[in-house]
Amino acid sequence: LATLYSNPYPHVFRQAPSFDKGKPEIVQGQSIASNKLTVETDTVLLCKINPRINRVWVVEDHSPHSKIASTEWIPFCRVRELFPKYLCYYMRGAGLRDYLASQASGVGGSLMRIKASTFSAFPFPIAPLPEQHRIVEKVEELFSELDKGIESLKTARAKLEIYRQAVLKHAFEGKLTEQWREENRDKLETPEQLLARINRERKVRYEQQLKEWETTTRKWEGTGKPGKKPTTLKMPTEVSPVKGKLRKELPDVPECWEWLNLKHIGRISTGTTPSTKIRENYGGSLPFFKPADLDQGRYVRTAQDHLSRLGEDCARVLPAGSTLVTCIGATIGKTGFAVTRCATNQQINSISPCSGLDPRFVYLQMVAPFVNKRVITNASATTLPILNKSKFSELPFVICSSPEQHEVVRIVETKFDETDRREREFDAALKQAETLRLAILKRAFSGRLVAQDPLDEPASILLDRIRAGRGKTTTNNNSKKRKTTV
Repeated sequence: LATLYSNPYPHVFRQAPSFDKGKPEIVQGQSIASNKLTVETDTVLLCKINPRINRVWVVEDHSPHSKIASTEWIPFCRVRELFPKYLCYYMRGAGLRDYLASQASGVGGSLMRIKASTFSAFPFPIAPLPEQHRIVEKVEELFSELDKGIESLKTARAKLEIYRQAVLKHAFEGKLTEQWREENRDKLETPEQLLARINRERKVRYEQQLKEWETTTRKWEGTGKPGKKPTTLKMPTEVSPVKGKLRKELPDVPECWEWLNLKHIGRISTGTTPSTKIRENYGGSLPFFKPADLDQGRYVRTAQDHLSRLGEDCARVLPAGSTLVTCIGATIGKTGFAVTRCATNQQINSISPCSGLDPRFVYLQMVAPFVNKRVITNASATTLPILNKSKFSELPFVICSSPEQHEVVRIVETKFDETDRREREFDAALKQAETLRLAILKRAFSGRLVAQDPLDEPASILLDRIRAGRGKTTTNNNSKKRKTTV
């Protein structure tokens, strides 16, 4: 490659956004930094800075004007005996890519980079010019077919998410369990029975919490009243269905279902962060969830940080089965289901449902389109969107009898398991497609993709002309330097 590389002496090209597709970004002249790199049409550009090391692009604009490239690129200038796309496709192959990745220098992250000298001795299989064109033509024909297949896979994969949202929509409109209700009328409760049961459960829970408060208060008083007095509990109000203007905005549901406010189905909590200045608060076994931890998928098990027993005393500990909803910032609405006892930071509101509610029924409804959208739209319209605990507690939530809740969960999770399986299949096929792309390039540059023509000029003669041309260019450049110096 050292034979081909040379340092060159308004369209403006910056880093290409992807390995195989997408054009470099075009920016205006006033955006160009003072450190300029002029390149001509058909120059091959190789990115030298992380995280885009190994990405290759050909300057294909055929206007007569010069281009200015970002200094993130290493340029390979146009050589008459070399088809630029032939060089570009070779450099996109696994061999050079893996070599450059292993030879990058720096301390990591965006500071990792390569130099031209890093790969100057890397072998380059030059072919006769007509064969170069045949190879590129065949590669692009195969890549075009491959891209169509990849696009079909991506389209099908995207439809899976649309399907999931449709399943959730039908689930919480009562459509998925319509037949089940017909077959299990004896297991259904009237709305009045539902409300009465929830009120009883809330009263039992309040009495349990009251005993715990009394115990905590006596302990606080017996130790000299350190810190704040335990917060006094409030008697729960009677649960009533959503009425008025808000009810008219809600979807229609079966007669035996009822819309309530979120605060009526369990305990709503906003997380808090124990002081990070006290190291002893951390390093224990209790998962301490933040919004980034909710990226694990439906069920959240592990956290980046964990609280100690001391940290637990400063946090709001949640039971397993709590639903966690991010209520601040760009990720507002991101939701997870805690399968273990945990705590969260202040960016997350949680729902710990009453005993009569299936915790997974709560989670699935919170990620359903109607409710999740209201989490986002009800946030305060500020630079940093926030849905506080008070507004969060007033969100609408539909309930049904316990047996039907379980059936809703069973049907939804069965359908989701199937979509997850298909999604894994699509991901495997997409990965295989990229492997096939590299296999095509490997075959192309080992002389096994297209037929060779004995009438083609030998590559050795072509290489001699390249060397001769470079020698002449070097002599002319040295002459110019001597004249300038004088």
